[in-house]
Amino acid sequence: MELMKLPPKLLACLESCLEEHRIGFNNYEIHYHPDNVEKIPHKSYDGFIPFTNGGYELSFMSDLSLACGSGSHSKLITPYIESCLSDALKWFKDENPKFNETNQDDPLRDAFNDYQHEWLSEGGEFWYQLRVIFFAADNHRNINGKDEIYIISGTNTDFSYGRDSGLQTAYKKTLKVDGLTCKRLKEVIQDAINAI
Repeated sequence: MELMKLPPKLLACLESCLEEHRIGFNNYEIHYHPDNVEKIPHKSYDGFIPFTNGGYELSFMSDLSLACGSGSHSKLITPYIESCLSDALKWFKDENPKFNETNQDDPLRDAFNDYQHEWLSEGGEFWYQLRVIFFAADNHRNINGKDEIYIISGTNTDFSYGRDSGLQTAYKKTLKVDGLTCKRLKEVIQDAINAI
């Protein structure tokens, strides 16, 4: 597919805004900040057929242990954390029947905390994602019949892999490129970041 061309000022605004969010995404549970804003491919290559006319993506990796410890995680992650904590307690008590989880002075408390941390960390990587996708007027996914930008954000809970099927959407909006201002684009991107 052909790369959709944005007006130069709008493209510069978009790239600057995404770079600011890449650097400034301030969350205590982030394990990995990306080195750059990734471009979404628009050309085919072996094993890949694009459905977009380009775009950009930011992915911030975390894990369940960091999310649990931060206390500021996405609501979408809560059921996974609760399930892991419940399973960790059950397995630890099976191995240590004398452990009393309600007693903070239990001699096995430190061992349990380490066990819980390992349980949450092992295979519990997930991603906060923001995508700014371009759909040209002739793209079959375009909904307006004119060049548009589709902004989507969410939490990808395809643990350890991050495949698209795991993205749980928190925000999505389609904007027509024609008449789009830098101010409006920045507002929508901020809303998408806030929704994560």
